[in-house]
Amino acid sequence: MFSGALLDQVIEARRDPGKLKQIVAQNQDAIRSQFADWRQVPEEIRQDGPRIQAYGEALMGIARIFAEGGDPTLLNSLQGGGGTPQEKAALQARELMAKFHYQDALQLLAPVVDANPEPTEVRAVLLGLAGEALFFGGGNPESVERTLGEAFEICRRLGSQEGQIAYLSSLYEADRYHGYTTKAMQCLKHLATLWQSRDPMQSRICRRQAEVISAGEPLNRIVVRIGQHELEIDDLPMPLPNEAKLDFIFRRNRISMRPCQAMCDMGKHLGRQADYGQALKAFDAAAGSDPYDPDPHYQKGYTLLLTGRYAEAAEAFDVTEQLAPGWYNCRSDGWTARALAAGHMTLDLYQQINQLEEGSGDKVRLAQALQPQASDWGLFWLHYGKALQQRNQVDKAREAWLQGLVARHEDEVKTRLLASLATVTESAAERLRLAQEAVALNGHLVSAAGARILIRQESK
Repeated sequence: MFSGALLDQVIEARRDPGKLKQIVAQNQDAIRSQFADWRQVPEEIRQDGPRIQAYGEALMGIARIFAEGGDPTLLNSLQGGGGTPQEKAALQARELMAKFHYQDALQLLAPVVDANPEPTEVRAVLLGLAGEALFFGGGNPESVERTLGEAFEICRRLGSQEGQIAYLSSLYEADRYHGYTTKAMQCLKHLATLWQSRDPMQSRICRRQAEVISAGEPLNRIVVRIGQHELEIDDLPMPLPNEAKLDFIFRRNRISMRPCQAMCDMGKHLGRQADYGQALKAFDAAAGSDPYDPDPHYQKGYTLLLTGRYAEAAEAFDVTEQLAPGWYNCRSDGWTARALAAGHMTLDLYQQINQLEEGSGDKVRLAQALQPQASDWGLFWLHYGKALQQRNQVDKAREAWLQGLVARHEDEVKTRLLASLATVTESAAERLRLAQEAVALNGHLVSAAGARILIRQESK
């Protein structure tokens, strides 16, 4: 059996392909030698619907990674191995859903669900899988709600708090995606009650999210992950603990659909191979699979920009902004696309400026060589200042950012310049003024969020 720590890592990473692949790469021999034992699900997990679902997803994810690497042995053992008929059907359904064959998964699950009419954990697991397949497969919203709702109700009758949390969380995301805000808030309030005794902070987060939805959830905003929780900026504890690690997260008012994410990932992979034509087709397919997701349009815009189709790129960035205002760098990228279309900047110069942020090597030297061509552009001074700051040349970084404010820029770059200046300014009054201006502009969401935190810290 997995050691407890490794099992926790695998289950936590089961829906993060990159992280799961890393775990597999570091433990290949141990996994191969013990996989037959892992297939025998421990009794304490077998009796717990949500845990067995997570356990099955983790094992199936590991098996798929080995199969993609040329070793289908583990995957074959899951697909044809032992276990109850219900367990086999659940594993096979997960495999189908991993390939986005949601209708096939539903056809597989339907007779098994019908053959298990009693309100047991097994039926709850099967219904949970069917609800997931319905949701991500674009099924009727009422069918999704009815299926997940029954899974939740079974767990409520059985007294399974984990099951209630799992299926109510899925129901909340489905209601939120479909625009059923009242139902979504009801789910959150119920979740807050369920979490209260297990994780009071998560309970408060659920209540806070219900307040956000009630007030009109923004299409896109920044929340902050600190420890195991994601908090609104105004809810961060002040003063922040010295060891606190903050991660800024883009939070839309809907989750991303898995097929859309997969096609976006494929498009980005094709783009890295310079196969731009096929990349654009993948992004168009992704956009067609989820009309709310901004990322296919954002990635399409960047790809069009690289191929010299600047006006089309600007349009794609505009769509991104409409779907999720401030999505990553869509505002400055759209502005740059228009500058390229007007002939004010060359693609080569834009790419060289970007290398100051994304590339490697001696960036200060690269910036100094680029300065004669790039000094008109605020984006150049932003990245030059960052490179100087990394060398602890704070005074020179400040000078670069001040120079950026008088160069060509739009509000996204200006927000980043102001927020950067606020972090290196000694005067408390001036630091506060710069941060407040960055927050008021809100051109770059992450920088504005950082400025909001600085203001809250200054007020303590």
